[in-house]
Amino acid sequence: MSGQAALEMANLTDEELIDINRSRLYRLLALGFGFPGKELNSSQAELREVAATLYPDLDPGERNVNLLAGRIESLYINVIDGHDQKRACRPYETAWRSGDRSMQQWEVKQFYTLFGLKMANNELPDHIVSELEFMHFLSHQAVEASRGLLGGGDSMRRFVHAQKDFLERHLLQWVPKYCAALQEKLDEPFYLQLAALTARFIDDDLDWVTAQYETG
Repeated sequence: MSGQAALEMANLTDEELIDINRSRLYRLLALGFGFPGKELNSSQAELREVAATLYPDLDPGERNVNLLAGRIESLYINVIDGHDQKRACRPYETAWRSGDRSMQQWEVKQFYTLFGLKMANNELPDHIVSELEFMHFLSHQAVEASRGLLGGGDSMRRFVHAQKDFLERHLLQWVPKYCAALQEKLDEPFYLQLAALTARFIDDDLDWVTAQYETG
């Protein structure tokens, strides 16, 4: 870490440091649910370290898994991508909620649009990776806003409220159910630990953003 970077970190409040760590964890979780590639493979140690710090009882293990192995790719394609209909556990909000799927996807997309974000043409807005990445973005922007680094005048409270709203209206409406099902359908330790960590973290995170919103 450079001297300037260290100085900037030293000037952060405790709340800002927590939000930086939250933002990084959301990014790591999003990587975890994406197609297993080199970035995820190299990020395992950091994800395991964060998990062990937050939740030592989850026992994240001590060794990396080769997430580039063919068996991991096959597992991802068959279960998470849903090619094996008997074991499919697809990571889309609309797969786990009743009601109008088009309207649900539209609402998620409206959240993104409100903050100037756009989906790639081949991506659906309600994929767990997209929703976790959005929380990564919001929590990072909250820190930037609290330090007066956003030129548009956005306040931290706007980003805190968006996080609270998105957790309540979307992530917590389906991710715990999805993660529980994933743990039933898979026996791969990496994904078992990822699912347990994700479900627990987003539940705890609502408490944090609610407290921020109420005291802001």
